[in-house]
Amino acid sequence: MTVSVNSIRNTAFQKKVDTIIIYGHSLNRADYSYFESIFDMYDVFNSEVKLRFYYWRGYDKKDNLSEEQKKVIAKQQERKAMKNIAKLLNSYGSTLENEHGENIINKLVLEQRLSLLPSPLL
Repeated sequence: MTVSVNSIRNTAFQKKVDTIIIYGHSLNRADYSYFESIFDMYDVFNSEVKLRFYYWRGYDKKDNLSEEQKKVIAKQQERKAMKNIAKLLNSYGSTLENEHGENIINKLVLEQRLSLLPSPLL
């Protein structure tokens, strides 16, 4: 079962999920308590739950851009998303006691449970 963070507000938490998909969020500090609750609910550090983050490429299908411009813009958006994800996960990791939470990103990467993908073009 996969849970989408955007759909959580409208439904009760599911008991078991294998992937948490996060899209359409700025991942700003104001969102951290929201994500902390979700990550705690599914014990992200100790479980096998995967985190899949989608980022906006920075352009839409209708935008008249060269392929080179698209690549540059998408790379900038990807870096911005990686930076925000690192801040979010490091902040979450700091809330974990006796869990080596400072290593949460390394742990998720080594266990192949963290991914960052571009959103589909609209």
